[in-house]
Amino acid sequence: MDGDDGFDYLFKIVLIGDMGVGKTCVVQRFRNGTYVDRQGTTIGVDFTMKTLVIDGKKVKLQIWDTGGQERFRTITQSYYRSANGIVLCYDITCKQSFTSLQRWIDDVSKFAAPNVVKLLVATKCDLEEQRVIESEEGEIVQRANGMFAMIETSAKSNVNVDAAFLELATILKRQYDQGVHRDSAMTDLLLDPAIRTWVFLPIVVITFMIGVLRHYVSLLLMSKKKVELENIADGQYLLRSRLLRENGRFLPRSSFNARRNFFSAEDHGYLSKAMQRPSKGPNPMDPSQVTEMLKGNMMNMIPMIVVGGWINWTFSGFVTTRVPFPLTLKFKAMLQRGVDLVSLDSAWVSSASWYFLCMFGLRSIYTLVLGEENSADQSRAMEDQMTGAAISPQQDTKAAFKAEWEALQMYQHQFAL
Repeated sequence: MDGDDGFDYLFKIVLIGDMGVGKTCVVQRFRNGTYVDRQGTTIGVDFTMKTLVIDGKKVKLQIWDTGGQERFRTITQSYYRSANGIVLCYDITCKQSFTSLQRWIDDVSKFAAPNVVKLLVATKCDLEEQRVIESEEGEIVQRANGMFAMIETSAKSNVNVDAAFLELATILKRQYDQGVHRDSAMTDLLLDPAIRTWVFLPIVVITFMIGVLRHYVSLLLMSKKKVELENIADGQYLLRSRLLRENGRFLPRSSFNARRNFFSAEDHGYLSKAMQRPSKGPNPMDPSQVTEMLKGNMMNMIPMIVVGGWINWTFSGFVTTRVPFPLTLKFKAMLQRGVDLVSLDSAWVSSASWYFLCMFGLRSIYTLVLGEENSADQSRAMEDQMTGAAISPQQDTKAAFKAEWEALQMYQHQFAL
């Protein structure tokens, strides 16, 4: 399954081994189901993703294909630290790739987490006539170094490639359910009490005060919208006309017709005269309208840039708090902006995410302090821009008058009493 829209588990898997053992071919066979005989050398680290369904749950695998050359060794080591699974690869037709396994194993022991799951994969098992490493030799290395399995594969013949990743993902899911990866040393951290004083509360207070300041600046800079008396009268007459249609059956026919003529008579009816008026409305190119729009945009953009830049400069990478209930991995992207740790429990909240949560979470407090119609709630302005409410077209009053006039003309009066 290749859909990456949602997942229940997320695991980072790193493939290591000498250059030319076939790591990239294995990944391509697993990811796309294809095989290319001649692959270019992997420069540094390559990255792909695939989602599996295990026990009815979506398990997303982040697969990091590393370059096996010595010059990329330092780059590769930096990817061990947050890996949940390590796949060590060797070529059954190359003695040197098998001998080099110990060097790769030493790197894993030195740089990876203690609970990382290790899988030994032998490649090119379709070249049986060229084999120089027997299966038993691989199994000895596997058992001696705490790897959960040794699997012989062939990307060319599509032998055991899917099975290897499926078995690794199943082990990782089972261990996560048992709390192994969820409660690792990296995620089982304790917050410094000073975080609440110097990071958590300042973000809340600064965000709130910026909203209050935005509200009062808006009152000073933005022009008050004038409501035309004619528009109020039009709305009232439209409402009365609709009420006449809904409740006209309770009036005698003569009374109903008199009221209908008041609205729809061709020479003096209110609706008839309103339909003859020239259309008028705010001109979007009017300089005053453009100025008002620019003021609103600037009052939204400047605080977001200033506060966002301040948080990134001062508090980048901080973990501010932890929600008091468990969350699935789907929440990681939302709650851990700026903290790129695959094994970090989803319940932790980063400083950048805490700022955005405050933006949306302070709405009710702004309403309580400043009233319903306030300019402090930046999230409301963002929603208006995304939904188009901020630039919604003006209502066509002539069309409304015409529709109501036609409805009155077609209304058949039947006295209900």
